[in-house]
Amino acid sequence: MQENQQRWDLTSLFSHFEGGDYKKALKEFEEGCCLLQKFVDNKPSEGNFSSWLKMYLDVDNKVGALFESLNAYVYSVYSTQTTDSKALNEIARLDEKSLA
Repeated sequence: MQENQQRWDLTSLFSHFEGGDYKKALKEFEEGCCLLQKFVDNKPSEGNFSSWLKMYLDVDNKVGALFESLNAYVYSVYSTQTTDSKALNEIARLDEKSLA
């Protein structure tokens, strides 16, 4: 295998795993997942269900968009170098959070 393989330019998604942009998006994603769980745990039985649902869907859409961006980046990095343990760990982290 050649050492100088061409890599995709993924900077339009994130700079790298340790970059501030990636860390910020990951933190927002994790916080959003926790917030969604709080919404579910405190769902109203009556009354303001429509406003609760709107807030829940707004957060869910934001979390979903973050997941899609993070997931696309991580899998793109991993697909070009399947021995990248950091990418594999990030895949596991995203999967774990999204299933919680």
